[in-house]
Amino acid sequence: MSTDVIVKYSDDGMWGNTSFEDMEAYDIKESYDLYERQVAESVDFTLSGRYPSYELSFEYGINDDIKIISETLEEEISNRELKELVQEIVGEVWHDMRWLVYA
Repeated sequence: MSTDVIVKYSDDGMWGNTSFEDMEAYDIKESYDLYERQVAESVDFTLSGRYPSYELSFEYGINDDIKIISETLEEEISNRELKELVQEIVGEVWHDMRWLVYA
């Protein structure tokens, strides 16, 4: 049985109050690609021992969220802990700012 972990992110969540002029200094697509790779590596490093059967995916859109989708009710009980753990990892990667790629 597998658990799906979906990380949703948006321009507002990534850039906050950054002006359009300031955003021109960055390669947005490359920054998002690097962000996804860094989150994936950190999630894999942290979860591989505790949650061996998870699938991680990313959705770019208008909302920021972490969704956990499980196949059984027993898994649902541990999903709150899993969601908090993934939220913490996503926050650490974002705050680290190493995902920013200059144009």
